Amino acid sequence: MFGPISGVVDDQIYTRSRTAQVDVAQYHQPYAPAATNANWISTVVFPHDAPAGATVELPLTLQLIGPHQSSALEIGYVVADERTNATGTTFTTTAVSNTHYSLPQGGRATFDANSSHTTLDVVVSPGNLQPGQNVRLILELTEVGELIPARNYRYYDVVIARAAVPDEDDD
Repeated sequence: MFGPISGVVDDQIYTRSRTAQVDVAQYHQPYAPAATNANWISTVVFPHDAPAGATVELPLTLQLIGPHQSSALEIGYVVADERTNATGTTFTTTAVSNTHYSLPQGGRATFDANSSHTTLDVVVSPGNLQPGQNVRLILELTEVGELIPARNYRYYDVVIARAAVPDEDDD
């Protein structure tokens, strides 16, 4: 399906038979800045009085880096415990499954045949958050079958927050 590539990383020689990669798209993500999303993060803020069971669906766009394929292909994803960004700051997942988020696709997203885009679906909820609190969900793309995650673009963060109670002086 894909031609082999080889290279040297940290003086270790490797050969890969897969060259198609997948990344989490930087642009056009829900609840992210419209012009740029250099931090690969969406922030969902629920009203301070939203019910615990309120939900928002986030279809995060994934893109195939490489030629279209004649058959459907899958990429995996997991909830990462933590990640460290380029400046050395470490972030941890503090969101709780089935309280603050659910992943209806069960850890896999599928690229249809002859397609370069798909979604990783996330459903978020304020759950037990108190007004002014937030939690973080870190998603990481994982290798499944023929596709591999792009090394620098395999993480995506979702911050789930409940707005603070407004001051009574605010009109």
